Amino acid sequence: MVEVVAACVAEVVDLRRYLAGSQALGRQGLAAFLLGIFEDEAADTAVRTLGAVQMALFISLMTQWLTDPDQAPDASEIVAGLRALTGIIDARE
Repeated sequence: MVEVVAACVAEVVDLRRYLAGSQALGRQGLAAFLLGIFEDEAADTAVRTLGAVQMALFISLMTQWLTDPDQAPDASEIVAGLRALTGIIDARE
């Protein structure tokens, strides 16, 4: 199913352009929100790192909640997973 949607989006140039622009604005807004600043103050680095990672988390969680809500993680599990991931990354640095 995902492949079909991706193929359709790739074929419809205007839709693809619209979705790409929406994602860029979403990354910028998420980075600004998390940093407590206005969107136009968000540095490109923050948008491409913090904003992009937050958007990836949102999209993944929405997909899980839409496709299998009974097995999707709750807030405490998400926080625990992020803490565990941070610990693994910190241990390797």
